[in-house]
Amino acid sequence: MKHNEGLSLVELIVIIAIMGVLVSVVGISVTVVSRQKVSNAASDVRGQFQTAQTIAMSKDNCYMQFEQNANGETVFTIHSSNNAILDRVTVSEKISITVGYGSSTLNMSSCGVVRIYYDRESGAIRDAFLCGTSSSDGTSVGNIDTIRFSNGSKSVTLHLTKLTGKVSY
Repeated sequence: MKHNEGLSLVELIVIIAIMGVLVSVVGISVTVVSRQKVSNAASDVRGQFQTAQTIAMSKDNCYMQFEQNANGETVFTIHSSNNAILDRVTVSEKISITVGYGSSTLNMSSCGVVRIYYDRESGAIRDAFLCGTSSSDGTSVGNIDTIRFSNGSKSVTLHLTKLTGKVSY
């Protein structure tokens, strides 16, 4: 009877090769999932902007507000003229959000509240306020050009057009 007391060099190389393939597949899938989260967040927020514009033009003066909550998540809400919340989207704390206006940028983690008001007749973006709790104590920037979502190597930028209220990638 023959006793085997270990692995041959060929068996060891095969095991290492299989482990290498498994590790690379897991690494790629984690990167894809991370990138997908950024794309999904940008898509959800784009939908929020389109909903806010539709509401503003059809039934009620409304505004889009976004701010970070206590968990570090950024919450995008649509408010009616009487400040009731009509719709809400929450973006994970693992996704960094940067607001671009003119030649300046602002990271949402350093700002309290951003509000964007729509024109009822045209659906255009009427005004935007940064870092306040209301339009009266925020800094009016008039226009927000971009909202950038990023997580490591992946980023998606939404471009806002003031004149039409359109939000595009």
